[in-house]
Amino acid sequence: MAVNTETKRRSALGMVLPALVVLPVPNATIGRADRGHVLGIYRGGIATDAVHIFSTGEVEPNHVSDSGDNLLLAGKLEAQGGGYFGGPDDYVELTVDGNALIPTGKVFIGPTASMLAPLNITGDTADIGDRHEGLWLRSKVAAWILQLNVRGPRLEIGGGASLDTTPAMSVNYNTGRVGIGTTAPGFILDIDAGEIGDNNYDGLRIIDTGWKAFSHPMLEFYNSHAGFNGSLARIYGEIGSLGENSKLYFAVADSSKNLQDRMVIDKSGNVGIGTTTPDAKLQVVGDAHFGEDITNFSEFESDGTLKFNGNATVFRDINIGAATLSGPPGLQPGIANFVDKLGADTGIATSGLAIGEGFSGELEMQHDYKEGSDITFHIHFQGIAAPTGTDKIQFQLTFAVGHSDTTLDPVAIITVEVDFDTQYEFKLVSFAPISRSSIHIEDQFLFTLQRIAASADEYGGEALIATVGIHYEVDTVGSRQILVK
Repeated sequence: MAVNTETKRRSALGMVLPALVVLPVPNATIGRADRGHVLGIYRGGIATDAVHIFSTGEVEPNHVSDSGDNLLLAGKLEAQGGGYFGGPDDYVELTVDGNALIPTGKVFIGPTASMLAPLNITGDTADIGDRHEGLWLRSKVAAWILQLNVRGPRLEIGGGASLDTTPAMSVNYNTGRVGIGTTAPGFILDIDAGEIGDNNYDGLRIIDTGWKAFSHPMLEFYNSHAGFNGSLARIYGEIGSLGENSKLYFAVADSSKNLQDRMVIDKSGNVGIGTTTPDAKLQVVGDAHFGEDITNFSEFESDGTLKFNGNATVFRDINIGAATLSGPPGLQPGIANFVDKLGADTGIATSGLAIGEGFSGELEMQHDYKEGSDITFHIHFQGIAAPTGTDKIQFQLTFAVGHSDTTLDPVAIITVEVDFDTQYEFKLVSFAPISRSSIHIEDQFLFTLQRIAASADEYGGEALIATVGIHYEVDTVGSRQILVK
């Protein structure tokens, strides 16, 4: 240790008087030792139980007792050659270049000295609410601080010029969940970027900084269990030269644990399923099903055929024109009074169906017909002359089914009576659905539609039939044209 001028003087005197011995010095500081105790050379040091060096009084409070071989310094200690603190095996070394080496021990910051890590930090909750201090790193230039704080069962990472009350990231070490932008993650990785303004993008970004013939930044789902130990699925982008081959792939592992490209979106917005080179907005190579279960669904087969299974159907409306109908004997005027009879001036033609008149037709049940489904007839009519009050008009549908085996069902009749009170209004007449489970594809549906006398308040004028519609369910698409004779 360094000695002061007085000590040097006494040491010089001691060189002249080598025969003198140094008497024991009572407990005191060197500054308080008188000349009689320090004459001569310090051969054996200062004989005392505890020494307070360069102090006008004892150092209080102290952390070592004033006995034994303890040493207290009231000022600073300078050792330019380094030094060791501790025992022969567990010690701290302060090197000559200013480094601190702790070969076997631990570092404790804070009041707790029972933790097992090499670096242990215990915070003071009284200063920081319900958080514990962790590790704070301050910027060299500005006053910004990176904060790693412990709060309950999670580690929070944030920063700012002061304590960060809304940390940017948290890790819950009980659940293993990581939150970015949230301190309460609900998933293994939960990202809440918040609202960062219009025309900005929140969330996760995957970057590939390389530029090769093909670059593939990706997000992969991997199972490391011994029973699988492979990639389950992968979403990856393909970036070709100057974006010429830019695509987004969705790959899933097959039963052999090999990833297979199942869907792709190309740079034109085309989506391919079963193909990586779609040539339409949506191209499916293979079968495609649409529906909620395995029984009732629509199906596109691989050859493009569309079929309907179970209760899945579409509806077919058939509008019958005048050229497909004829007037049977005794049911005139038939075609002449059927459609397209609106006059340019009056809006109503001068002819129509009178009582007892009608027309007949024949419908061949097509391959799209769902067998067992109902058939419904609709007609629209309009009066030739104005009705008086609320008149009644009655129509009768007579039909039979000629089966493909040449047999014919018994004739059936359905009658509908409607009010007619406005001349220039088209009235819709819907006959009750014809439920015939025995009707099959390619059967002939024979019908006659005529006007009959109403039960009361009969409309005296003729009824102009504007359209006739036949409605039924179909369970396939792409059949041949419907024929009405």
